[in-house]
Amino acid sequence: MGINTSAMSNLASFASRYGGGTYLPLTGADANKFNINSSTGRVTSKAPLDFDTQQSYVFDIIYRANVGGTLTNFTETVTLNLWIHCVQQRH
Repeated sequence: MGINTSAMSNLASFASRYGGGTYLPLTGADANKFNINSSTGRVTSKAPLDFDTQQSYVFDIIYRANVGGTLTNFTETVTLNLWIHCVQQRH
């Protein structure tokens, strides 16, 4: 499974810089297939992901923090790509 790490790094940077914020519910095309922990930003799938049905998922993560007295949203679009890694067994 692969995920664009630059988006996740940006969000971690926002959360580090503007502590005390919260992660809002996911938005985007495939948001309904995932949950997000509003405190940690950890994203989990609601059900097992099936490569044969869908190989790529896109959703937006929004971190909301108080910046200088103003609630500000920091949004990153995440693309999650699934792949199958075949291992040949030797006998």
